[in-house]
Amino acid sequence: MAQKLMSDPDLVAAMQNPKVMQALQTMMKNPMAAMQYMSDPEVGPVLQKLMASMGGAMPGGAPGGFPGGFPGAGAAPGGA
Repeated sequence: MAQKLMSDPDLVAAMQNPKVMQALQTMMKNPMAAMQYMSDPEVGPVLQKLMASMGGAMPGGAPGGFPGGFPGAGAAPGGA
């Protein structure tokens, strides 16, 4: 997987950005921190590309980004 990521010139360039690297280190400790970085114009696109490359898994190991998915996802309106 690392070879696939490092063969992408956009991701390689992004890894040279200290802001991106700091965000990735933070998310490895706290995957929920990804929420704050998704709206960042420098970090958000990198995270989206990383997630797509990893099949939706977030850095830090939380598949799909959220344990159990989004609250209410798939539930019928009204909570049933």
